Amino acid sequence: MRFETATKEIREYWRDNVKAEVLSLSPGFVLVGDNQEILEEWTSPYGRISIMPGDTQRATIGAFTDNLHRSTGITMVSVFVPFGTGDELALRMTDLIARKFTAVTTGIVTFTNASHVRVGRAGKWWQFNVSCPFSFDTTAP
Repeated sequence: MRFETATKEIREYWRDNVKAEVLSLSPGFVLVGDNQEILEEWTSPYGRISIMPGDTQRATIGAFTDNLHRSTGITMVSVFVPFGTGDELALRMTDLIARKFTAVTTGIVTFTNASHVRVGRAGKWWQFNVSCPFSFDTTAP
Protein backbone atom coordinates (compact mmCIF):
# COMPACT_ATOMS: atom_id res chain seq x y z
CA MET A 1 0.00 0.00 0.00
CA ARG A 2 2.94 2.38 0.54
CA PHE A 3 3.85 2.58 -3.14
CA GLU A 4 0.20 2.81 -4.11
CA THR A 5 -0.19 5.84 -1.83
CA ALA A 6 2.97 7.49 -3.19
CA THR A 7 1.85 6.89 -6.79
CA LYS A 8 -1.53 8.45 -6.08
CA GLU A 9 0.09 11.50 -4.50
CA ILE A 10 2.46 11.97 -7.46
CA ARG A 11 -0.42 11.86 -9.95
CA GLU A 12 -2.41 14.31 -7.83
CA TYR A 13 0.63 16.63 -7.64
CA TRP A 14 0.82 16.64 -11.45
CA ARG A 15 -2.91 17.37 -11.75
CA ASP A 16 -2.95 20.11 -9.10
CA ASN A 17 0.44 21.80 -9.59
CA VAL A 18 1.93 21.09 -13.02
CA LYS A 19 -0.79 20.34 -15.57
CA ALA A 20 -2.18 23.89 -15.98
CA GLU A 21 1.28 25.39 -16.56
CA VAL A 22 2.16 22.75 -19.17
CA LEU A 23 -1.19 23.34 -20.87
CA SER A 24 -0.42 27.07 -21.00
CA LEU A 25 2.64 26.20 -23.13
CA SER A 26 0.84 23.63 -25.29
CA PRO A 27 -2.98 23.73 -25.02
CA GLY A 28 -3.47 20.32 -26.69
CA PHE A 29 -0.97 18.53 -24.44
CA VAL A 30 -2.18 15.17 -23.08
CA LEU A 31 -0.37 13.16 -20.40
CA VAL A 32 -0.88 9.40 -20.47
CA GLY A 33 0.22 6.82 -17.97
CA ASP A 34 1.80 3.42 -18.40
CA ASN A 35 -0.39 0.90 -20.18
CA GLN A 36 -2.44 3.61 -21.88
CA GLU A 37 -2.70 3.65 -25.65
CA ILE A 38 -1.32 6.43 -27.80
CA LEU A 39 -3.59 7.13 -30.75
CA GLU A 40 -1.76 6.91 -34.07
CA GLU A 41 -3.49 10.01 -35.41
CA TRP A 42 -2.24 12.28 -32.61
CA THR A 43 -0.32 15.26 -33.90
CA SER A 44 -0.19 17.46 -30.77
CA PRO A 45 2.61 17.21 -28.22
CA TYR A 46 1.95 14.65 -25.53
CA GLY A 47 3.65 13.09 -22.53
CA ARG A 48 3.88 9.80 -20.71
CA ILE A 49 4.35 9.49 -16.95
CA SER A 50 5.96 6.39 -15.46
CA ILE A 51 6.28 6.04 -11.69
CA MET A 52 8.87 3.39 -10.93
CA PRO A 53 9.64 1.99 -7.48
CA GLY A 54 13.18 1.62 -6.21
CA ASP A 55 14.65 0.17 -3.02
CA THR A 56 13.30 0.26 0.52
CA GLN A 57 15.70 0.29 3.44
CA ARG A 58 15.50 0.85 7.15
CA ALA A 59 16.13 4.55 7.77
CA THR A 60 16.75 4.49 11.52
CA ILE A 61 19.06 2.69 13.90
CA GLY A 62 17.98 1.83 17.37
CA ALA A 63 14.97 0.42 19.13
CA PHE A 64 12.44 -1.43 17.05
CA THR A 65 9.81 1.06 18.20
CA ASP A 66 11.47 3.47 15.78
CA ASN A 67 11.03 1.22 12.75
CA LEU A 68 11.22 3.85 9.99
CA HIS A 69 11.74 2.71 6.40
CA ARG A 70 12.68 4.88 3.41
CA SER A 71 11.56 3.92 -0.09
CA THR A 72 12.92 5.50 -3.26
CA GLY A 73 11.79 5.69 -6.85
CA ILE A 74 11.85 7.72 -10.03
CA THR A 75 9.02 9.50 -11.78
CA MET A 76 9.87 9.69 -15.48
CA VAL A 77 7.95 12.17 -17.61
CA SER A 78 8.59 11.72 -21.32
CA VAL A 79 7.64 14.64 -23.57
CA PHE A 80 7.01 14.10 -27.28
CA VAL A 81 6.74 16.81 -29.92
CA PRO A 82 6.23 16.20 -33.65
CA PHE A 83 9.49 15.46 -35.45
CA GLY A 84 10.63 18.36 -37.61
CA THR A 85 9.06 21.11 -35.47
CA GLY A 86 12.19 21.94 -33.49
CA ASP A 87 12.86 21.45 -29.80
CA GLU A 88 12.01 24.85 -28.30
CA LEU A 89 8.57 23.80 -27.04
CA ALA A 90 9.88 20.51 -25.65
CA LEU A 91 12.71 22.33 -23.85
CA ARG A 92 10.31 24.85 -22.31
CA MET A 93 8.02 22.03 -21.14
CA THR A 94 10.82 19.87 -19.75
CA ASP A 95 12.43 22.85 -17.98
CA LEU A 96 9.07 23.60 -16.37
CA ILE A 97 8.46 19.98 -15.36
CA ALA A 98 11.99 19.62 -13.92
CA ARG A 99 11.55 22.83 -11.94
CA LYS A 100 8.16 21.74 -10.55
CA PHE A 101 9.55 18.35 -9.46
CA THR A 102 12.74 19.64 -7.79
CA ALA A 103 13.06 20.11 -4.03
CA VAL A 104 9.36 19.73 -3.28
CA THR A 105 7.40 17.63 -0.80
CA THR A 106 3.82 16.63 -1.44
CA GLY A 107 2.14 14.54 1.25
CA ILE A 108 4.57 11.70 2.03
CA VAL A 109 6.62 12.08 -1.18
CA THR A 110 9.78 14.20 -1.34
CA PHE A 111 11.37 14.98 -4.71
CA THR A 112 15.07 15.83 -4.96
CA ASN A 113 16.78 17.19 -8.11
CA ALA A 114 15.00 16.52 -11.38
CA SER A 115 16.97 16.47 -14.62
CA HIS A 116 16.16 16.12 -18.29
CA VAL A 117 17.82 14.50 -21.25
CA ARG A 118 17.28 14.72 -24.99
CA VAL A 119 16.40 11.21 -26.21
CA GLY A 120 15.99 12.16 -29.86
CA ARG A 121 13.81 10.76 -32.60
CA ALA A 122 11.15 8.21 -31.66
CA GLY A 123 9.25 7.48 -34.88
CA LYS A 124 7.33 10.59 -35.87
CA TRP A 125 8.16 12.24 -32.53
CA TRP A 126 11.10 14.05 -30.91
CA GLN A 127 11.50 12.93 -27.30
CA PHE A 128 12.88 14.38 -24.07
CA ASN A 129 12.75 12.63 -20.68
CA VAL A 130 12.54 14.30 -17.29
CA SER A 131 13.81 12.12 -14.44
CA CYS A 132 12.37 13.04 -11.03
CA PRO A 133 13.89 11.02 -8.15
CA PHE A 134 11.74 10.75 -5.03
CA SER A 135 11.60 9.12 -1.62
CA PHE A 136 9.02 8.56 1.08
CA ASP A 137 9.14 7.28 4.65
CA THR A 138 6.86 4.77 6.31
CA THR A 139 6.76 3.03 9.65
CA ALA A 140 6.83 -0.73 9.36
CA PRO A 141 4.59 -2.72 11.71
